[in-house]
Amino acid sequence: KKRKTNYETVANYIHYLNQTFIIHRCDRYDIKGKELLGGNVKYYLNDLSFRTYLYSGNALSYGNLLENSVFLELAHFGFEVQVGALRNKEIDFVAYQNGVTLFIQVAFTLNDEKTFNREFDNLMSLKNNHPKIIVTMDELPVKEKDGIYFVPVWELNDFLETLTTFTAK
Repeated sequence: KKRKTNYETVANYIHYLNQTFIIHRCDRYDIKGKELLGGNVKYYLNDLSFRTYLYSGNALSYGNLLENSVFLELAHFGFEVQVGALRNKEIDFVAYQNGVTLFIQVAFTLNDEKTFNREFDNLMSLKNNHPKIIVTMDELPVKEKDGIYFVPVWELNDFLETLTTFTAK
């Protein structure tokens, strides 16, 4: 809205919004270097109606809304959540809980071959045995390919519950 402000004011507002749980801070994590990347964070809204209020109109990005919803589900489930950085690629979420590490990509739809390849290849570039998941709004005929699970968002809660129950034993 072209209002003048300064860094301190914006930082204070972000801090207050985070303290009141209106937004959630999600740090970036260097997967290869195994360290947090300072100063480069993402924020997710606790209530998506704030986004609709602030950005009314038809310019909704359903992929961003889905990513925000997945973040909230992981946080609700008790996971510590970070955004993964791997060279020039981003892993939407690296989630930790009780010795369980998950790598998660979120895509509104995988109908486009370019989107499918990007999300799938990002997870395939991870050379470890941790569960890898693509969460989408699509109901795909295959549930798993090359160790990567495809989970419709409406089945995410059950998938996480099964996974954490199985790995906790």
